[in-house]
Amino acid sequence: PLFVEEVTKTLLDLGVLRRENGGYRMVKGAAEMSVPDTIQGIIMARLDRLGEDGKRTVQLASVIGRQFLVRLLERIADVRGELEGLLQELKALELIYEQGLLP
Repeated sequence: PLFVEEVTKTLLDLGVLRRENGGYRMVKGAAEMSVPDTIQGIIMARLDRLGEDGKRTVQLASVIGRQFLVRLLERIADVRGELEGLLQELKALELIYEQGLLP
């Protein structure tokens, strides 16, 4: 399931697939596709499409752990003014997920 999910995200990102009427439609031919054949390759390709600040943010978050507090990331990141925007971009790309807010 993870492989299929990541391939689908990659094809959407590349503009090969488009969401339509509750499903997906292929809008480019198979010859135009270049999709890695391993889950690691697919995730690395998605990460490679990020800007340098996005890559750095993902790296720092991954060092903190599978789950991380934004305030901890803020303390170690060198992109403080841009962090909220970077996190929104990573959420939109489904590279990170927000679980909830602490009181």
